[in-house]
Parts: sequence; C-alpha cells; structure tokens
Amino acid sequence: MSKVFNPTEPYESKQNEQPWGTIEWMVHESLTPGVNMSVALMNLLPDKTSPLHRHPNSNEFCYLLEGQVEITIDQHKQVLSAGDSVLIPIGTAHGFKNMGTQTGKMFLSYSEGRRIFQEI
Repeated sequence: MSKVFNPTEPYESKQNEQPWGTIEWMVHESLTPGVNMSVALMNLLPDKTSPLHRHPNSNEFCYLLEGQVEITIDQHKQVLSAGDSVLIPIGTAHGFKNMGTQTGKMFLSYSEGRRIFQEI
C-alpha cells in the first residue's frame, strides 16, 4: 500500500506477517534512515495473543482504533476499547490479546527509529 509521506515522493510502508496478525511499519529506521521514531499499524486477529515482550530502548504509545484488546503490562491486565490509549515505559513487559470477534486495530508509536524487541 502506498502512502504519501513527502509530497515530492511516494512513501512505501513495510508489512510483517505474524501468527497473531500483522504489523505495518509506516515510519521506521529501515524505511527512512536517520529517523528517531517508529510508527506502525497493528492488526491483531480475533482470539489471538501477541507474545509477552519488552523494548529496552523505547517507550511505546498504543492507541486502539477498533476492537477490544486486553493489554498486559507487567502483571496488570486492562481491557481497552476503541479510543483508549496507553503509554508503556522503556523496558516494561507487555503483550496484547484480542478479546473481540473482529480484528483489533492499533496505532503504535515508539521513541526510537529501530526499537528493540525482546520476547519474554
């Protein structure tokens, strides 16, 4: 899917398929060298769970666009509905589970251009 990132050149995103859904990178160091942030759209399939993980070099901001998703932050669980958001501090263990019957869609933003992913 092409998106306009700069009016003078078309912008290509990068999509990664996962067992739980997809993550489409809109802004990332691999797409725009030197950028100091990452932005992605995550699609979490019904009844699927992303692995518990952390980002030791990056804060993560999550905004739920559609669906109902349970987020685990450390040992605390919270169900998010469309319009809810959460800020996950650097190094904090977290994961997502789709609690609904439709695909959960989340806007994700990271404070690093190439965030580190460590599965727990």
